Formats: sequence, structure tokens, C-alpha cells
Amino acid sequence: MELNIPSTLIPLLPFLLFLYMFIKSQSISKSAKSYSHFPGPKPLPLIGNLHLMLRASSGPHRLFRDLAAAHGPLMHLQLGELHFLIVSSVDLAKQVMRTHDANFANRPALLASEEISYSSTGVGSSPYGAYWRQLRKICSAELLNAKRVQSFRSIREEESMNLCEWIGSRDGWPIDLSERLYLALYDITSRAAVKAKTGEREAMVSIIVESLKLASGFMMADLYPSIKLLPLISGARFKTRRMRRKLDEVLDGIIQHHRAPRNSDDDDDDDAKFEGFLDILLKFGKDGTITTDNIKAVLLVCV
Repeated sequence: MELNIPSTLIPLLPFLLFLYMFIKSQSISKSAKSYSHFPGPKPLPLIGNLHLMLRASSGPHRLFRDLAAAHGPLMHLQLGELHFLIVSSVDLAKQVMRTHDANFANRPALLASEEISYSSTGVGSSPYGAYWRQLRKICSAELLNAKRVQSFRSIREEESMNLCEWIGSRDGWPIDLSERLYLALYDITSRAAVKAKTGEREAMVSIIVESLKLASGFMMADLYPSIKLLPLISGARFKTRRMRRKLDEVLDGIIQHHRAPRNSDDDDDDDAKFEGFLDILLKFGKDGTITTDNIKAVLLVCV
């Protein structure tokens, strides 16, 4: 079935989209009265306080500092359809992070997080609940306990020495230290998680850096979640899914290679002394506790 849009209606599409967003923002503003008793800059129709972000060229933290000086340490901001409480006081931050941490534990549903972290099933992106508590238990018990962290010491020392030797070999020549630090950190974490360096280190580091930029960037679709077509119109859906395909290709290769039978000579002596974190995740995958996508989401956080 072909959808034919008359050429006379094409110029009206931006106006119709604007009209729809305006009507939607009005209905949402009525349901946001619970934020009205919090101080903050007055929001504009449709965009809220988005216009203030144009002043954040030197960093949003400086903008929030200036706004907090005018409106107080607990401030309300509206960005598009979403409402935020900006906390800029040590005492209030303790209330949020410690006393009432369970009330503020949920993560926002962001488009990049949904795609890149496999339906938000990573440790840092999954909603607070039974699944997140299970992941935290696995990570704290199997990855971050004192004995296992100590077992990684030789790996950290070896890769740090490799980095220093590489820097020393470039004496007198300009170097891209950021890239080498990324590679060194990836080598440390991949050996801890997978028990070996992976052949996709450059590709994986490039994907991770690109994913971080995408996830931390500004996406209009996240600020107007009620407009379901906005991710397609803005192209955000294509960007995130393209990144997801790249991640799938690399992570699937790492998992399949790890599942294949290997000789004991294939591993370094230090790496063979302990069970890799991926081995532990695959055990939980065999009994149905977590899925392959869950494993990839957790592995992505590790590396």
C-alpha cells in the first residue's frame, strides 16, 4: 500500500506537528501541577525551559549554579514535556542519595539507553526492581569482591607497564594519549571479564566512545516521549539502531569465541588462574536467569 501525500500539504506538516506538540504540552502542563510549589524559572509554552540551555555553552553545571543562586538549592526545570528537580545542596543531595534513595532510584527511559543497553537491561540503565537487584548481587559478589579485585592486580600492573613503555618509546613524538588510555583500560577490563584480550579492541573502543557521545548527547525525542514518530522524524532511531547492530556484531563474536572449546595454552598464565566474569554470566544464562541480550548489556558496562 502506497501512502500519497498531496504536495500542497507538505508545507503544512511542520505547522501541524507544532500544533500537535503545543496541544500536547498544554494537556501535560495540567498534570504537572505537583511541581508548581517548587521554585524555578518560568517555563514557556511547548519548550518549557529549553531556551535556557542555549546559555549552557560553558557547561550545564555552571548554568545550574547560576539558576540555583537565583531560585534556591531545590529547583524545578521543565525541558520539553519532562520535569526535573535540580538539587544543588549537599544536605539535600544526601536526602536524595541516602535517606530517600529508593524513591529516586529509577532511571529515565531514554532512546539511546533503550537501544544500546539492550532494552535498558544494563546495570546502569535498568529500572530499579528485582532484576536490577539481581544484577547488583551478581556484580558485587562475582566481580567486585575483594578477592577477585586482588586477583586482577597482575593484569592492572602489566597493562599499566605496557602503557608506560609505549609512551616511553614515543619520546619526542606527539601522541594521542586519550586513545591509548582507552585501549589500556579496555585491555584491563576485557582480560578481567573475558580472560583474554580480544581482537576487536580498536573497533570496540571506537564503538564505546561513539555510544557514549550518542547517549550523553541532546535528543529531542527524549524530551517529547508522547510523540511516537519523533524518533523516526529526527533520525534518532536510525542512529541508535545502527549503533546497536555494531555492538551486536562485536559482542556476539566475543561470546561465541568464548563459548568455543579452547586449549589451555590459548590463555595467558595469569588470566588462566581465575574464572572470567563472562564465564559467570554464561552460567546464569544457561539456567535461564538472564538472557543473551542481558549478558551483552552487562558485558558492555564491564568493557
